[in-house]
Amino acid sequence: MPYRLKKTLTDLNGIANRNGGNRAFGLPGFKASVDYILEQVQDNLGDQFDTWVQPFNHTFEQTRKISVTGPDGKDVFAITLLYNPPTPKEGFTAALVDTPVNDENGWFHFLAI
Repeated sequence: MPYRLKKTLTDLNGIANRNGGNRAFGLPGFKASVDYILEQVQDNLGDQFDTWVQPFNHTFEQTRKISVTGPDGKDVFAITLLYNPPTPKEGFTAALVDTPVNDENGWFHFLAI
């Protein structure tokens, strides 16, 4: 692997390691990665290119912890609701209906009607 590519990948991995193991959008590792790449391009190619970071909007969601306890006191598998890009700007307007616990499988889910 060429030296510069290996160094860049090593540096990006180091950024991830210093930022909770990732460089995901919306988290500090993302900004550090953007700053690193911009600096590398400006330092090495600044005389050949005009460089800048173009800002953009992107919805960011992060669930740090979710837990659901079933009626028997045991943990129940649960997934958070996430942003869905096709959702209209006004949002989702259907009602959420809590469905009964599925005693056979030990899980429940929510239905939108």
